[in-house]
Amino acid sequence: MMGIKPIESIKERKQAFYEALVAALGNRKIKRTLTDYRQHSAAEMKKGVVMMVGDGEGGYSNAKGMAAKEGTTYFLLVAHLEVSDNNSATMGRSVEDAEDDLIEEFKQFVKTGISGLNLQLENIKQSRQLEAPMGWIVAKISAGAPRSTLS
Repeated sequence: MMGIKPIESIKERKQAFYEALVAALGNRKIKRTLTDYRQHSAAEMKKGVVMMVGDGEGGYSNAKGMAAKEGTTYFLLVAHLEVSDNNSATMGRSVEDAEDDLIEEFKQFVKTGISGLNLQLENIKQSRQLEAPMGWIVAKISAGAPRSTLS
């Protein structure tokens, strides 16, 4: 019985997560640096900018010989976007629809997974239409050692 080899190093986890995110959300602008929405180009905002930010680690094993192993790494995906709808009666709904589309992409990313990591979507917050025509999303995703698999 062999399981999938877990990715233990925080740097390796971040790199694997980033590479998988770029592959999964190729139609979006993916960045590893958190930046203010005013620093994105108009074209990037229309496309949707997703910034991957580390949010720490925790949940390490305390078993003998396993100290500080098999912990969970936490990621935030912070997204900025802008819609072209200039109609005040429908603009908020357009922002929410665009956010919902991106949320579905995040959910599919987690469902697809990353070899060597077990992903879990913890929660998602969205703009609540407060800054239309701009929107934002913050998603928290945890990445831990993969669950054992039976061969």
